[in-house]
Parts: sequence; structure tokens; C-alpha cells
Amino acid sequence: MEEILNIEQKEIDYLKAKDKRMSDLIEKIGKIKRICIPEPFTALCRNIVYQQLSSQAADSIWVNFNNKLSELTPAAIISAKKSELKAAGLSERKIDYLNNLSEAVLNNQLKLSKLGEMTDQEIIEQLIKIKSILKSLEINFQHIIQQLLYIFGR
Repeated sequence: MEEILNIEQKEIDYLKAKDKRMSDLIEKIGKIKRICIPEPFTALCRNIVYQQLSSQAADSIWVNFNNKLSELTPAAIISAKKSELKAAGLSERKIDYLNNLSEAVLNNQLKLSKLGEMTDQEIIEQLIKIKSILKSLEINFQHIIQQLLYIFGR
């Protein structure tokens, strides 16, 4: 289930007061809707599916992917035929990443039910053991570095 993360007006006003450029952007763009998925496995799967895709393409693949499965669980992903998942629009690599994540959950390498009890650092240490999550972090880190280099005129 996807939920919209609502940002209060007082928080928006605070950001606008702190940074003129941010204020200008907020005025130009308006209120941004942020999707928040409270179920960790679903959120991680969605992150894998959305990696390096436009929102429109990823939205379509996400819907198709969910329609191919009876339910979005680790067991359902592992038992799904690769051809079915490819037909939903997933690449071979993303299918492998989803399977890696699913196996980690089923083998208790990644204990999603315990994440809420862990420190931020412990959560990070758990997640980066999973190949698909580590790759996502690498991709996002590279993107951040590219943005910083651009900002500094390099």
C-alpha cells in the first residue's frame, strides 16, 4: 500500500524562510507529493524496480509486476517465472536483484521485522549485505557525486 507523505505548511514555510533559492523553487513547483510505503519489503522491491528509470516507465513496470504476482512476498517472487517477470518489463538484472532480496528475507539474512528496533547504522549494515540494495546505493551515490561535481563547475 502506498501512502502520500504530507508535509505541513509550517514545514514548507520554514524551508522557504531558510533559503531564498528553495523558496523560489517551492513557489515555482508547488507542493510535492512524496510516496511513502510503510511495508519494508514492498518499499525495497519498489526501489529496485524504479532504479534508473523515468517515473512514467517505472510506474508502468511496477503495476505490471504487481499484476503478475498473486501477492508481493519473497516466496511469490522466487516462485515466479522469469519469463513472466520479463513480460512485466523487468530486466534480467532487476529480476536477479529482486530474487536476491527475497532469498535474503526468506533465509533470515535480512530480518525486516527487526529493522524498527535497530539503530540507523545497524539498518545500513543489514541492507548493504544485499547485492541489490548495495547496487542501488552505489547508483545513488554516483548520481550525488555527479551533481556535486557539476555544482562545483567540474
